Amino acid sequence: MEIFDSEARHYDNWYLTPIGKFVDEVETQAILELLEPLPNMNILDAGCGTGNYSIKLAKLGCKVTGIDISNEMLKIGIGKAQKLNLNIYFIQGNAENLAFPNNFFDAVVSVATLEFIKQKDKAIEEFFRVVKHNGKIVIGFINRTSPWGELYLSDDFQKTTVFKYAHLFTKDEISKIHPLELVTIKETLYTPPTIKENEISQNSESYYSKINSGGFLVGLWKKK
Repeated sequence: MEIFDSEARHYDNWYLTPIGKFVDEVETQAILELLEPLPNMNILDAGCGTGNYSIKLAKLGCKVTGIDISNEMLKIGIGKAQKLNLNIYFIQGNAENLAFPNNFFDAVVSVATLEFIKQKDKAIEEFFRVVKHNGKIVIGFINRTSPWGELYLSDDFQKTTVFKYAHLFTKDEISKIHPLELVTIKETLYTPPTIKENEISQNSESYYSKINSGGFLVGLWKKK
């Protein structure tokens, strides 16, 4: 989508803010806990954007392929990986039609990507096709029924941001994706987007977990 090309230059700025940094840490912890990456693990990062998770996985010794529809996002990811001397294979492509053989990857990870894909079912089937038997598919979703979902569905965000193109998922929708191969759905990011910067902490996350739905849901599937 062209909108992501225009967003690419500013995309990483949010991760430099206190709330962006905290959200990234919380979401990353959930993804890695379920993925359990190991050195030399062959992983596809589908919808890699500017390489946030590709770089994290490569630092852990994984063999990473990052695919994204936006060339501008990929250019930034390539530049970041080169500066860190990380060997990541970035490729422009479409998640609904992955250019890889069957049973090729040890795992597929995809974070906040399905929300923006038109043929969601086709993309999911591609994830399962390219992963090996007993391999993992780990998908991170923005929770529609959470304070973060409410923010992204607000009039302002729907008018002025890429979220006007997004379909946000509920936990019930996620549970219907390959239910026989679904291992678990992890819920996290209870801290709301309205929190004051000086209140952001793991203690706040613990506090809000008692009163909020998590803004981030991570599904783990194991291919049979």
